[in-house]
Amino acid sequence: MHLQKFCLGLCFFLLGCGFEVSNSNAPSVAFEKGDMAPAFVGLEWLELPQLLFLKEGGRVTREETRELISSGTSLESLRGSVVVLNFWSYECGFCREVVNWLQEWQVAYPELRIIGIHTPEYSYERKKENVTDWVKKLNITYSVAMDNKKKTWKAYQNKYRPALYLIDREGRLQYLTYGTSKKQETREMIENLLREGE
Repeated sequence: MHLQKFCLGLCFFLLGCGFEVSNSNAPSVAFEKGDMAPAFVGLEWLELPQLLFLKEGGRVTREETRELISSGTSLESLRGSVVVLNFWSYECGFCREVVNWLQEWQVAYPELRIIGIHTPEYSYERKKENVTDWVKKLNITYSVAMDNKKKTWKAYQNKYRPALYLIDREGRLQYLTYGTSKKQETREMIENLLREGE
């Protein structure tokens, strides 16, 4: 009886985390390699001193940060850069693992533009102070935006988290992976895209 209750509880837990995946066997989205990446929609950018905000031509100073947040970062402004988009939420354990990869890559490839798009599953994950606390706890230094209404999530027809989208210098989608099973493959794809622009 206890085993049956445990199994039932585990099933409900897994269903509750149904948008999180530990591997990349999830169905692909409706994009083809080389399609133009959709624009960002309805994002609220976090303003934290440790975050490296992006603009055309490189990173911005702290003085420029407020102006950038008010105007928003756009994919158009990132043309000429290789971009990694990470759909994540702080309650997702697999997402936190991917955040560690992104921190590594931020150091290894300073020319790489990384954007974390925090897309909540639970209502308390919509609170800016909670997301801000987790960005600090995870020592995130790349740009982070909140997608509380899932507008950018829907624009990408995304279904799972964590999801990593690689976008080339022309703004075209080149690679997508879900979960945590393809770290090395993703890194190699990033290196290839960075080499293409040299």
